[in-house]
Amino acid sequence: MSSSFITVGLSVAVLAFVTLVMDATATKGPSFCHGLDCPPFTVLNKTSQYEVRAYNRTMWARTHIAGQTFDQCQQTGVTLMASDLNLITCTILSTIFGNNVDKQKIAMTTPVLISVRPDQSLEHDVSFMVPFDKQPNPPRPAAANIYLTYDAKHVSYVKSFPGFASGSSVTEAANQLSQALQAENLPFNSTVYYAAIYDGPYKLFDRHNEVWYDAI
Repeated sequence: MSSSFITVGLSVAVLAFVTLVMDATATKGPSFCHGLDCPPFTVLNKTSQYEVRAYNRTMWARTHIAGQTFDQCQQTGVTLMASDLNLITCTILSTIFGNNVDKQKIAMTTPVLISVRPDQSLEHDVSFMVPFDKQPNPPRPAAANIYLTYDAKHVSYVKSFPGFASGSSVTEAANQLSQALQAENLPFNSTVYYAAIYDGPYKLFDRHNEVWYDAI
């Protein structure tokens, strides 16, 4: 079974290990980041439906997944992680926890960021933010299907929603956000949106998720 098949689900399940790898010196951000490094932003505006955020340039570890729906990727990854931990050596998780070319241990960050393309529902990019202290000289991923990339400064429209992030709940939140933006004639990139998942499956209550559309 290919590493691409399992990576998206592992990305969500791995947040269950946050308490084991929390960096005591992590930059303090919003409460939903739980003391972990998370993408810094400034709130430019806030309505009852969404926030407008300006994000700084940030480095991410990223991989592309094909052939899985949002839900299938999560379910497959959780099952494989529980039954065969050897498979995690092919994922972003292994880079986070030290299976990188430089054998560095890296603190966990949040959120897990999953791209969703409405016209290509089986195509996803999964990303973990590289911790701030590693971004100037990041460890090199060992897996060929994981790469490091910078996201440039950008402005995003962000809608928060509670509960467990599933394909249906993510789609519903994205639809609500796009309708609100269209009603106000605000230009945004409708070809792709992002699901930001801040909590692992161990947390049952007060969960925080977001969907992001980039402004244009």
